[in-house]
Amino acid sequence: MSKITTKITSGRIIITNKFTYPEVLYERELNVSSSLGAFLPVIVKKSGKTTVLECIVQGLNPVSHNNGYSVNKTYFLKVVDQLINIIKKCEDLGLSSNHIDLDPDRIFLDPQGTVRCILWPVLNNYNYEEKGLFFHQLPGFFSFIPGENMGFLNSYYAFFSSGAPFSINNFQRLIKYLMGRKEEYSYQAPSDQLREKPKDQKSRETPQGIEYNPFDEKRRIKIIEEKRRTLFCMYCGTKNTIESSYCSFCGKPLVKPNGVNGGRTAGGVSDKGAAQTPAETPAPSPVQTRNQVPTPVRDQIDPDPAAGQAPPSGTVVLGYNERRGTVVLGCDELPAPAYPYLIREKSREKIPVDKPVFRIGSEREYCDYFVSDNSYVSRSHADIVTRGNHFYVVDKNSTNKTYVDGRVIKRETEVEVFSGSEILLANEKFTFYVE
Repeated sequence: MSKITTKITSGRIIITNKFTYPEVLYERELNVSSSLGAFLPVIVKKSGKTTVLECIVQGLNPVSHNNGYSVNKTYFLKVVDQLINIIKKCEDLGLSSNHIDLDPDRIFLDPQGTVRCILWPVLNNYNYEEKGLFFHQLPGFFSFIPGENMGFLNSYYAFFSSGAPFSINNFQRLIKYLMGRKEEYSYQAPSDQLREKPKDQKSRETPQGIEYNPFDEKRRIKIIEEKRRTLFCMYCGTKNTIESSYCSFCGKPLVKPNGVNGGRTAGGVSDKGAAQTPAETPAPSPVQTRNQVPTPVRDQIDPDPAAGQAPPSGTVVLGYNERRGTVVLGCDELPAPAYPYLIREKSREKIPVDKPVFRIGSEREYCDYFVSDNSYVSRSHADIVTRGNHFYVVDKNSTNKTYVDGRVIKRETEVEVFSGSEILLANEKFTFYVE
């Protein structure tokens, strides 16, 4: 683990990074990062077998100090947005975003609020900050202007308290939403969070701390109807329709409210909100007489003629229940099939994961997918394991490690991945999807 020290002398900040075994200099990353204006220049110094990287900073203030300046919401969100763009730019260029130094003492701002970072081009470097933890703690390093509307921080902190794994893409959508950019944001915010009033709103003054204007009846009804037709995934917070059984993003089964089953609620009310009239309601069968509330297919018991139960009238497929019409066999029991695949970021190649244990590496003889143009990928680098509708990544004792969503995983340990998870084999990036 490298040793980073900071020294202030003659108005300059000198930051040094001394390598320790098994860290080595990553020449390509050094050359690419030096051409990006967002990164401060890094100087390489070698003394015998020791390698030291040095960065000299002048005329900039670290985020952790910022000279005690008070900022507003716009300034803070602009800084966060720049940091997100820097991380994503690294990933687009094939650089490891884990090599960005996310210590607030070593992230700098100029007087205009432009962000400058340090990228340490070091292979086998595990001395990095977790992105989710860094962004979660970032507001604490800023002093906000007295009287500034701080309601946006409720949404900001709620993103991290959801318990879902940190996703830089979902976080970017939240920041754009808070900045007022017109882009759909599907995160389910708490009902009591503060919401800012639009500048062009001409209705009565809305008290802070409530979700809607109680004096606008049409808008209130519209919000209620929209919520009734929406179902959020309890694992990743993605917005789905009430008819969905599985999350469109992570593939996890959706937990529906009590009384909701396939778009129809108990008591004969359809998901359009209209109650059935007596003329539309079928005559109750003996089964319905004993069970007034319809039950799911898997909980039903077939009619028993010996017990005096009459079979249902009309054409019914096996798995009959009290709902009208023809029921498809096992329609509520069989999960949707999952088709996993990988997208290789370098070539945009789609790679079907078509085996229970799918191996990726640089040895053609032993691997299901052969990486021929990257010497940093081990011969048998990692496995994608399929178990039902769950998928796992296993590092096979690789030299340059395996990362899932920016976190290094232990060797020979299964780590579950979901649709949209980013998998990094050394410096070779893949994105995992399920359709």
